[in-house]
Formats: sequence, C-alpha cells, structure tokens
Amino acid sequence: MSISLARARVLAKEKGNKGRLVLELKEKLDDTLIAILLGNNLANIGATAIATGIFLELLSSMGIAFATAVMTIIILTFGEIFPKLYASSKSEDYLLAVIMLLYDWVWLSTPFVTIYKEMSDWMKKQLAITSSPRVTEDEIEEMVKLGVVEGEVAPNEKEIILRALDFADTTARAVMVPISEVFAVEENTTLEELLEQMKVNKVTHTRIPIFRKKREHIVGVVNIKEMLRFISIKDGWKEKRVKALMRSPLFVFCSDALPKVLTEMKRQKQFLAICLREKKVVKGVIAIKDILEDLVGEMYDELDEVAKDYKAIGKDKYLFRQSLSLEYVGKILHIKFSGHEEKSIGEFIEEKSKGKNRLVYKGFVFTLLPEVGKILVKKAI
Repeated sequence: MSISLARARVLAKEKGNKGRLVLELKEKLDDTLIAILLGNNLANIGATAIATGIFLELLSSMGIAFATAVMTIIILTFGEIFPKLYASSKSEDYLLAVIMLLYDWVWLSTPFVTIYKEMSDWMKKQLAITSSPRVTEDEIEEMVKLGVVEGEVAPNEKEIILRALDFADTTARAVMVPISEVFAVEENTTLEELLEQMKVNKVTHTRIPIFRKKREHIVGVVNIKEMLRFISIKDGWKEKRVKALMRSPLFVFCSDALPKVLTEMKRQKQFLAICLREKKVVKGVIAIKDILEDLVGEMYDELDEVAKDYKAIGKDKYLFRQSLSLEYVGKILHIKFSGHEEKSIGEFIEEKSKGKNRLVYKGFVFTLLPEVGKILVKKAI
C-alpha cells in the first residue's frame, strides 16, 4: 500500500472494481496496515511453531536451533526480501493481483483490527500525537520537479504549477502598479484633453483611473471602449468632462491575497482595482492582467512597449522603476536593505524619508521622481 492516495484515485477510475478496492483500503489505511501486520505475524509465528515441533521430533534438543536457522532463512528470503523487491519494482501490478485476497482478509480480521485501532487511538490521545498531512506543498513541488526530470511534466507547466502554489501567499502589493507609475487624469479633464494626453504618453490601456485634485484621491475609472462609443453618437463630445463617463472604482487593500482580489473582481465584473493602504491611502492599481502575470509570467500585446527595470545614466548613477523590489535593487547597487525585503524601493524611500522623497542610505542618494514614476539613484558625495 505504498502508492499515494492520488494514484489510488487514478486506479479507481482506470482499473474498475479492483481499482475501487485499492482506493477503499487506502482511505482506511490504519485498518489495512493493522490487518497486514496481523496476517504477517500470524503466518511467521505459526510457520515457526510448526517447524519447531517437526525439528524437535526429528532432532530432539537440537531441533530448536535447526528450526530457528531454517525458518529465519525461509522467512527472510521468501517472506521478506524476494516479495518486497518484486513489489517495489511492480507495486501496482502486485497490488492489483492480490487486492481481492487482501480485501477479504481485512474484512475477516475486522474484530481484531477494531480492538487494535481503539488501543492505537487511545495511545495517540495519551501521547498527544496528531496526524500529519498526507501531502504537503513541499512534496507537491518536488513531485512536479521530478515530473520534469521524468519527462511527464513540461518545463513551462512546471513554472505555472509552482507559481500557482505560491499564488495564495501573494498579496496585491506584490503585483500592483504604484500610483506614481499609473496614467491617470483629473476628473475635470475634457475628453479631447484625455485623448491628447493618451497620444502624447502612448497609453494603450482600456481603463483610465480618474482622480480629484491629487493622484492619491482616485474617484472613478473611465472605460475607453465606453468613451469611444459615446464619442461616436454624441455631438460636442470634445468639451465633455471625463467625470460624466466615469464609473465607481473597486477598492482593495494592498495586504489582500490575490485569490481574494481576483474573486472580488470577478464578482463585481471589474478588470481594474485600486489598492489602498491600511488608512485608505491609494498606493497603486491592479488589473486582472497583473494577477494572471503572477501565474504565467509577463504578458505583452502588440502595442505594449517593454519597460526596462533600470537604466544606467552615468557613472554610479541610475534610474529605477519605483515598483522594483528592494532585493533586486540591492543586487544592482551591491547593498542590502535588511528587514525590508518585502517592500518596493518606492515604498521604502517614501517611508524612510517621511514623505520628503529624498533619502541618503548606505552611500547612495535616492530621489523619488513621482512625475515619471522613477527613482534617481547616485553615489553620495
């Protein structure tokens, strides 16, 4: 019964009645193991007792020694080594061949199994022994990696599976776009001005956040498809303000796990959500595309320009994207941001500088450039 529960369920689907019996015994594994041990000990002890009696009749006092030697060799060879070597190399074939006999034996030994199981449960309770999971996330990861080695799992499938295992532990903060990097317009902007700004900034998004007075106060979202439909049927659209077309945004917290965010976006039929910090301060936006990229990697369409993470603009002088992780930036600059690895470089500077957008840290000067969503980094003099 060394096969996994998952494999037993596969056999139940593929091997008919025998497969279903395998699954039934696997699901009540304690009963099955007790019955196997009971049968194994009965056979070994019974055979040894009979052999001892025969050798005592034949060899008198020397019979015990001969019986011990002969039965040790027989049990070890034909009851342990050969059967287990065969079963380990062809475990499924062997199990399916004996499953009917094994099932009948488990049924026949039920009274004894019940007694021993009760004793076992009582002992576990006294020793405070708790059952461990039948399969852990680490074991699944190793099975997937082994599947790649065996050729049963493709490398790209492995990446998606491993990302999916981490999906529930990933928060919106990890994949959101910081508000400083988001194209957004003020609510009194006209449609003509919006189109012009989109052209200048080469914006291809279909949903544009709308703010009131300052970028951190998002009050709505305009769907470009809806706006184009409005333009096609309305005269005088150029002077129409974007707030007339905006819809109420969906707000989520930066600390929310991605499955929760995705569920809420699906429920409210929203493709864009605004990420808030604990005090309801807007920190960024997250789109369904961002969530999918956490599972399958970066995705670009034919209009996207691939943004570079950083650019060297001189000796010991760099421009970094504000959303980059501290671990990544630290590797480029050869410094460590101890105790803050979960934050982005933008959040770190904003927090440490207390809103002043400038920070001297470990020999470097970090300056936030909110107008372009970048961070200027240079060696401190």
